Amino acid sequence: QPFVGREIEFRPEPLPPADIFQRVSGMALYLMQQGLVVEDGDSVGANETEIIRVRYADQGIRPGIPILSLTCETTERAV
Repeated sequence: QPFVGREIEFRPEPLPPADIFQRVSGMALYLMQQGLVVEDGDSVGANETEIIRVRYADQGIRPGIPILSLTCETTERAV
């Protein structure tokens, strides 16, 4: 069954797998607590320099399953 009516897909990004897991699990927790309050085109991120764009799509990798597609637009990191 899709999560909150949709599954979450994180588009391939040059981030370490642990960071991707953290972003997806954080989004899942937020949606479980708040409901589907994220709008198509909104951005989320772990800090003020990270922009992860949220897009609604009718389907993702699996046909017929609506998704929230997460795409990282910035990956600036402190060194």
